[in-house]
Amino acid sequence: MTLSIYRSVAFLGLVNTSCPVANARIRISFILLACYGFRIGQFGLFTIGNLRELYYGSGTRMEAIKSRKREFIEMPKIRQVKQWLQFVQDDIDIILKSGPDDQLFYPCSREPQAFQNRQLNKILKLCVSLGSETACAQLHKVQYTSHSFRIGLVTRITEAHGIDTARRVANHSDIATTQHYLRNTFNKKQLFSVLRDIIQAPS
Repeated sequence: MTLSIYRSVAFLGLVNTSCPVANARIRISFILLACYGFRIGQFGLFTIGNLRELYYGSGTRMEAIKSRKREFIEMPKIRQVKQWLQFVQDDIDIILKSGPDDQLFYPCSREPQAFQNRQLNKILKLCVSLGSETACAQLHKVQYTSHSFRIGLVTRITEAHGIDTARRVANHSDIATTQHYLRNTFNKKQLFSVLRDIIQAPS
């Protein structure tokens, strides 16, 4: 299931663990995953310094996981991203004050990817159960996971700029991997328009 930036922001107010720093990490994670669509495991390399560079500098970069050669994930500073991050300005201040720049964003886990997946998936499940779309979610069996952010971004990029661009942004070596991410978001009217244009009438 895809997860848009708008729905991510709607979930922010529902994040309520017993630890203010944990709340801050989760809310910032929602925004960053929705905007940049990187793998959840990238947070295992993301530092407080990366967050500072992204919000107050000109952007940041970190070494890519799951790459055959040494590659980097670029996170350029974009006006729209800065505007979305302003929704979690207080959370950013909490994290920037929580440790030195070389400290990991998720510092407490020996298994960052598994820990983050479990934590974010648990919160996303809770957000759906508490949110206003509960009835709709139950009806359609909506299940969001941390990977829903990445699926949503890849799908939107493909619709706007084509699948090859989506492959490059997602850092996929094989376009077949990118195709697995795509979700059919066409409505009946859009599908009719496409099929009308490509199906030839009998001569």
